[in-house]
Amino acid sequence: MILLHASHVVLILAAVSGVVHLVTTRPVFRKAMKALAALFLLVQFGFLIQLAVTIPKCILLHPWGVLSVMIMFGVSISWWMTRREGSPRIVTAVLALFAVTAGMAHLLVPESEGVFTPLGWELAFHIFFVTLGTSVLGLGFIAGILVFLRGRELKHSGWAKKDEVVWPSLTSLDRLFIRSLGAGVAMLAVGMVLGALSVSAAEGAVWFRDPRILLTLVACVLYAAVWALRKKQGFSTKPVVALATIGFALIMIGFLLSGIAGMGVHKF
Repeated sequence: MILLHASHVVLILAAVSGVVHLVTTRPVFRKAMKALAALFLLVQFGFLIQLAVTIPKCILLHPWGVLSVMIMFGVSISWWMTRREGSPRIVTAVLALFAVTAGMAHLLVPESEGVFTPLGWELAFHIFFVTLGTSVLGLGFIAGILVFLRGRELKHSGWAKKDEVVWPSLTSLDRLFIRSLGAGVAMLAVGMVLGALSVSAAEGAVWFRDPRILLTLVACVLYAAVWALRKKQGFSTKPVVALATIGFALIMIGFLLSGIAGMGVHKF
């Protein structure tokens, strides 16, 4: 687990460097954030290779493997957006979000949580789609918050003059927000269908006792309302961002309840 711990330390340092750059606008911290983010991806990739050797054909049934795939995907996409927009805000926010997620995971998931018996393809792809769907919705959550903050900043010219760090365009943020929501919910829907196919009859009979399932279903309903409202208005307003934020919070609460209380059929 040395690579895992090392990667998470680097992740936290990358997030801190990015935040310091946003506050101080000093280029050295932006360069440090980029270098540390690249190092994080490299070390995480090494950890996944280690898992692949230790747990053949079973990376996505290992909780730390699931978290690694989710974080690597989110950081990679946000880094691409940062290069395209010339603004460090998206990747900094994503690094901070996943640094907090990794910290909570260390509290919730025992490090000895090891080898899982290889199961059917339905369960493996259920975990795959739910993992990536959650990561994509995390990007949508970040984009929505940035849309709200940028819109608020533009309304207060005095505040805007003090801000020397480049912002992504509102159009790009809004596009990232709505596309992330659509793709994330689609992945979650596929994952939930595959999950329903993979559970036993006994587990399927008590699905309504699993907070992670219930809260995810409620979140999907909220996201559907967000999508419809956003399409009707043509832009992401404050109510749209608020509903999307609540939806993402419900999914995260489901993860916490499963991890802390062991409620439902999910192991992590």
